[in-house]
Parts: sequence; structure tokens; C-alpha cells
Amino acid sequence: MSRFKLTSEKRERETYWYTRNEYQGLQKEIRHLKDLLNNERDNAQYERGRRVQACNDLLETQQQLEKEKSLNEQLINRKGRSRSPLYKQRMMHRDSRTTSSMEVVSEPKAEKERYKIPRLGRKRQTSSQALIPTGKQQHLTSSDMEAPKSKKPGKKNPGKKKSSAVVVSRSTEMTKEQMEELIVHLGEELKRVREEKRIFKLESEKNQSVWETCRRHMEKVKDVLRQRHREREEFQQRHRVEISVYKEKLMHVLSEQHNTISELKMDTAASASLIQNQHTESELALRSETMQADAREKALRNKKFIEELKLKHQVELLEMTDNYDRRNRELEVKFNEKMEATIQVEERKRKSEVNELDDRMAARFIELTEDHGRALKVAQGYYSSIQNKVLADEKELKEEGAEALKQLTRVDKNLSVAQRENKHLRESLHEAQQELPELRAQLQEYNKTKAKMVKSGARAKVTEKELWDLNIEHELLRQALEKVQDECDELQRKQKEIKLALQQKRGLEHLRLEMRLAALTEKVETTEGQLRAALSTAAAKDTDKSSAANMLRETLESKQKTIAALEEELALRHKEYEQLLQTSTGRLRALGVPLHDFPFRPAKQTPNRQ
Repeated sequence: MSRFKLTSEKRERETYWYTRNEYQGLQKEIRHLKDLLNNERDNAQYERGRRVQACNDLLETQQQLEKEKSLNEQLINRKGRSRSPLYKQRMMHRDSRTTSSMEVVSEPKAEKERYKIPRLGRKRQTSSQALIPTGKQQHLTSSDMEAPKSKKPGKKNPGKKKSSAVVVSRSTEMTKEQMEELIVHLGEELKRVREEKRIFKLESEKNQSVWETCRRHMEKVKDVLRQRHREREEFQQRHRVEISVYKEKLMHVLSEQHNTISELKMDTAASASLIQNQHTESELALRSETMQADAREKALRNKKFIEELKLKHQVELLEMTDNYDRRNRELEVKFNEKMEATIQVEERKRKSEVNELDDRMAARFIELTEDHGRALKVAQGYYSSIQNKVLADEKELKEEGAEALKQLTRVDKNLSVAQRENKHLRESLHEAQQELPELRAQLQEYNKTKAKMVKSGARAKVTEKELWDLNIEHELLRQALEKVQDECDELQRKQKEIKLALQQKRGLEHLRLEMRLAALTEKVETTEGQLRAALSTAAAKDTDKSSAANMLRETLESKQKTIAALEEELALRHKEYEQLLQTSTGRLRALGVPLHDFPFRPAKQTPNRQ
């Protein structure tokens, strides 16, 4: 019973280490999945930011073009808009006042003093008086002072016309002196009007010359501004071309760097996988050879040992039969009566001992069958769990090709577990072989009892029967061991087939992912080419702004669709991660592992794009 306790403790220890290794493998798988999700999330965010930045740059350039277009239209409208004569006169008057500050027209001081506006007390001056020179204005004021008193001071030209009409109507009633005075006054008025007309004409000619000079200066300034604007546009065009060339060079450099890095990673991964496969194959071959050699050596030793035991038993049996015959002949006459009594007593003892041995053998056989049944159930459950795990891994392989290496490591672990199980079965065989000395000791005890019970002839038959039972038990154990060995070989063969199938599926998934990556890179290159073409056409031709805007909208919509697809793929990856986390926690709960120090938590998804 102590031996069975030790074997159960060993099995519990092995199951503990197996569950611990499986838990560590699950932790590694979950960590790898978490790293993959973080990398994909970072790549998606970087791609989204880069595309949004490109779209913002394009929108800014479009806004600048629209602003420049509106400014040009405003300038054209200003040039083509018709002005009223009052507005032109005001502008001419303003230009005449500002010519001295702008230093466009340099007039002498005499001309400035000539047309200076005099200040004559509190008397209001008309516009005609303000434009008359000082000397002539004094003459006019004196003539005005000699005007008739009938003229009212607050009236203007309409009042003058009325007074002249009144004078004409009363001409018949005037005297000769009054008529002469009126004629003189009218002549002076005519002279004054002619002088004012001449002054107005000179002033208009001067204003016209000033306006012409201002206009020429304004045209020169506009030419300078137009030239500067053209230079600025040329500089901006050159700057845009340089930026586009630099961006293209940068994209080429980044793509080359990405290609080199991916090629190096693929080469390293392929070389590592090849080296690992070679090592595993060589290790498996060496282990199989060593196991076969050990099995052959053990079989030879067992055969030799059994042959030696048979020879010893035959020799001992011959000696015992000779001794028994000799002593039987000697004691046959003397102890005939005692023989019967002793035979009856010994028969009762023999029956009780035989019953005890039968009970012990039956209990031992039941225990062995139960142990083998439990071992077979554990192996069946374990390999069924392995099959379920392999199916789950196949589903995961269809979704992701990167987990193939992890599954190979898991298969290797399962292989090592199967090898440990095989080793455990061999240890049980070794323990069964170690039980042979005890059986031999029991046989010796039986021989001693047989020597003691030399008087009874049935003792030899009992010992022969026990020896026969032991041989039968040994044969049954050997058959059970062969059956277990065959099952182990069958499981190893199935495991190799599963490994080959997984390798083939991993290769197909890898090819599918490579084709998908090539298609995505080609699509990205085409979209970038369309963006560059749209930028070049928008910068070179201002007339095709609407088509460029449409192309930009289409490219933006395509980019938004790709971003949405990436977000959906990221959500699927999150869902897969949650499913894997649930399955792993369920397995750990089923195995009885505490989850208070489980390092992985459900992933928080990034918010969807508005």
C-alpha cells in the first residue's frame, strides 16, 4: 500500500508540474497576443494621424487657393467698378492734399502760397473764393463791397438771379446814373465770372495733372505689388515642389527600410524555425534510438533472468524431489499414523493460506486493473484535451499566422508530456520488475514451508500451483505493459501527424498573409500615387480646382473606409483576445488554479472614430 501511495504522490506531482507548464504556456500566449494587439493599435493610430495630417495639409492649401482667388476677384472688381463724378472729385482733392506727404509731386513754395486759403475773420467763404488767389480775392471783395445794398447777405446765386430780374423789371423806372452804375456793376460781375472760369480751368488742369501723376504712381505700385505677388507664388510653387520631392524621397526611404526590416525578420524567423526543427528532429531521433536500445537491453536482460530462474527452479525441484523421495522412503514406515494427522492439520492451514493468497492476489489484481484504468482514463482525457486544444489552435491559425510558432512549442510541450507519461509507465514497469525479488522471497518462503511440510505430498503441488499463478500474473503484467507501450507508440504517431498537419497549415496561412500584405502595399502605393497626382494638378492648374477637390474627397473617403476597416479588424482582434482569455481562465478554473494573481485583464477597446 505504501508503494501505491508513492506512485499516487508521483502522479499528483507530475500532474501539478504539467498544469504549471500549461499555465506558463498560456501566459506566454496571452502576452504575445497582447503585444500583437498593442502593436496593431499603435500602427493604426499612427496611420490615422498621418492620413489626417495629410488631409489637413490639403485642406489648408485649398483654403489658401480660395483666399487668393477671392483677393484677385476683389482687385478685379475694384478696377472695373465705375465711380461717380463726386467721388472722383473727392479723390482728386484728397490726392492733391496728400501729394506733399507722399512726395510724388514737388511743388515750389510760391505755388503753395499762391493757392493758400486766406482767413478773413468770421466771414464764410465760398468754394470759388477759396480757390482764387489772394490778390484777386481782395479785388473781388472790394467789388463785392461796392455791390448795391438791396442784395441780402444770406442769399446765394438764386438770390442774385432774383435781384437781377427785379432790376431788369425796374429798368424802365431807373435813371441814367442808376443804369450806368448797373452796367458797370454787370461788367465787373462779368469780369469776375470770367476770372473765376479761368481760375477754375487752371485748377482743373492742375488737378488733372496731379491725378495723372497719382495714377501713374499707383500703377507703378500695383506693378511692383503684382511682381512681388508673382515672385511669392513662384516661391510657394517651388517650395511645394521641394516639399513633395522631399516627401517622395522620405516615403521611398521609409518603404525601403520597412522592406529591409521585414526581409531580415523573415530570414531570421525562417532560419530560427529551420534550426529549431532540425534540432527537434535530431533530438527525437536520438531519443528514439536510445529508447529502442534501452528496450532491447531490458528485453534481453529479462529473457536471461527468466531463463536463469527457470533453470534454478528446475534444479531446486529436482533436489527437493530427490530429498523428498529419500526421506519419504525412510520415514514412510515410522510416521504413517502421524502423517495422517499432520496431513489433516496442514491441509486446513494450507486451505486458509491459499484462501488468503487468493484474496491478496484478487485484491492486487483489482488494484492493478483500477490503476491501469485510471491511467488510461487520464491519458484519454489528456489526449482528448490535446485534440480539443489542437482544434482550437487550428481555428486560431485560420485567423492569425503569427501564432503558429507558439503552437509548435505547445506541441513540443505535449510531446515532452507524452514522453514523461511514457517514462512514468516505464517506471511502473521498473517497479513491477523490482517487485520480482519480493516474489522470489515469497517463493523462498514457500520453499521453506515446503521443506517443513516434506511429510505432506500435496505441498509440492501447492507450491507448483503458486508458481504457476505467479507466472500467469507476470505474463498478464507483461501483456498489459505491451498494450500500454503500443498505445504510447500510437499516440506518438498521432502526435507526429498532428504536428505535420499544423506545419502545413502554418505554411498555407503564412502564404495567405504574405499575399494579403502584398495586396495592401500595392493598394497603399496606388492611393499615394493618386494623392501626389492630385496635389501636382492642384498646384499646377488653378482652373482644375473642382476636379482636384473631387479627387481629394474621393481619396479622403477611401482613407476613411480603410481606417474603418482597420478599426473593425482591431475590434475583431479584441474579441479574439477576450475569447482566448475566457477559455484560458476556464481551463485554469477547471484545473483548480487560483486566479487572484492572474496577470492578464480584459483589454479596453479604443473609442470608435466619430
